[in-house]
Amino acid sequence: MTAMGDHERGGTASLDQLRPLERTVLSFIWRRFAGRPFSDDHLRTLIIPRLSGAEVQLGVLLLRRRGWIKAASKGWNEWEYCIPFHKLGFLQSSFGGLQAVPSAGEPSKLLQEGRAGISLDVFNTLVYAEKTSLAVTSRGVLHKKHIRRLEEIAALSPNDLDPAVLRFTQHEAYPPQIALILDLLQSLGLAAIQSLGLAAIQRHGLIIDRRALGEWLELSREAMDNRILFILMERCTPENPAYQHFVWRLCDPSLTCGRWIDPGLLLSDSHDGSQKEDGAGTISRLHAGEAFPWLRLLAGCGYIDLGENDDGRIVFRWRMTPLPALFGGFANSEAGSGRLYIQPDFDILIPPDVPYTLRFQAALFTERLSDDVMSVYRLTRDSVMEAARAGIGPEQIIQLLEKGAAAGFPDHVRTAIVQWGMGADDSENRPGHRLQLGNADLADGADGGSSRYPLPWSLDSAAAVITERAGSTGEAENEPNEVDERLPDIRSLLPDLTRIPAMWTKDWRAYHSSTAKQMMEQALALSVKLEISINGRRMEFIPRELGRNPWTITGALFPPGADGPESIVQLSEGQWREMRLLIPESV
Repeated sequence: MTAMGDHERGGTASLDQLRPLERTVLSFIWRRFAGRPFSDDHLRTLIIPRLSGAEVQLGVLLLRRRGWIKAASKGWNEWEYCIPFHKLGFLQSSFGGLQAVPSAGEPSKLLQEGRAGISLDVFNTLVYAEKTSLAVTSRGVLHKKHIRRLEEIAALSPNDLDPAVLRFTQHEAYPPQIALILDLLQSLGLAAIQSLGLAAIQRHGLIIDRRALGEWLELSREAMDNRILFILMERCTPENPAYQHFVWRLCDPSLTCGRWIDPGLLLSDSHDGSQKEDGAGTISRLHAGEAFPWLRLLAGCGYIDLGENDDGRIVFRWRMTPLPALFGGFANSEAGSGRLYIQPDFDILIPPDVPYTLRFQAALFTERLSDDVMSVYRLTRDSVMEAARAGIGPEQIIQLLEKGAAAGFPDHVRTAIVQWGMGADDSENRPGHRLQLGNADLADGADGGSSRYPLPWSLDSAAAVITERAGSTGEAENEPNEVDERLPDIRSLLPDLTRIPAMWTKDWRAYHSSTAKQMMEQALALSVKLEISINGRRMEFIPRELGRNPWTITGALFPPGADGPESIVQLSEGQWREMRLLIPESV
């Protein structure tokens, strides 16, 4: 295929800018395949009323040019296509908006209340990784003691994931919930297993990207939840298009927070009734029982509550507003401005509106007791001494708490912090000793002298962590392989066009019966329409199937320019008179 010079990674046209042909083809492809990759063979089975196969192929090519479809090479002259994942929400909103869905009413039994939330699981894992050297084995997996500790930290349970249905990166060494959390850390760009140091003293471990961490902690809880939900939708949803449509319908803005909904009402067919079953499973219906694993995952991640009605039907309600996830989950809301509360018993209460930068800093010199509507941490001798050994002295801890506390700072708590911090063993190697109060520079983590606790300890300087953004969050794309940036020449859609007589496409006339049959067969081979005259009336005809002995041609017949339905007819020799081939305009 020849390059056209236009690259697929150019600007993307909005839906309103698409031509009618492009919108129609995109709508049918979305309904048929959702975000699942499809091939040229799949496209040949895609029957769109009043459109020939050549018009469908042209529509796909134009949609590639406009960024609504991506293509990737599978090998010699084999291609795979898909709608980029980050565009599926716009298509759901435009082509699949829900009709009014009635509320289900209060359930008779609460099956599962949403857990503390996947954002807190990610947060607590990051805190543990910062406070502990998460080394890996020679096989590149975390040591068992770290895996056990991560299991204790995570609110997400193995029972919340069904690996047989959900699609996520699994590893035989990790429980499924830990595998999912580690996959989220990597997908968010927050951490990955890497090598550190020089070749002679190289170490491997779960290494945090500190710039990405600083950017992440500047987000509000709502923005974190929506970004993670978007990644879960991309990475965990089964490939079944019906399942994908169901997952996107759950995020419809009409399903507001706190409203109980029967998920069975969202299981409508995701395909057009005229489509063929192609053997690859692209057409299938989804049943209520099949949808439950996704609902259970959402509940385990804290997004929804699950209940049961008197008749045994499962219902759910959102605990958050899922609308941003529909459009990519990248909408930023301002981080909270709340403050923490220092209790006389050394507990530190952290309300939900406390900025995550402050929460993260406090977590590095305390022990976490619980996460609920309000998180509870506790200052202990061990936590303060461990922080001091890492380079966070009692003066820094006190300064942070003074600036972050909403109310008083009990004197005996202040005194205990000083005493505990002074008791740290100064003889030990203190890699973070160079960290200074208010220092906004981030250590790169590759130097043995860098601090394990990189965030600045002045609240005023915390914002300096992200003063130089690495750029906006990248678009999540469900691409089958390496994306091809070239576009084929439009003429390549009909390579045999030059071999047929020009008069077949230009002249409206009657032909000898043998020529008329030859033109019909040529239109079938090229997947193009014909204009034919039947009983003195001009009609358009799309041949679909050729019969022999006797000769017949079956296809779709309809009047040109009308919006009415097409009729499937079988024509025999002599049933039409004038005719000509209709080549798509752009070709």
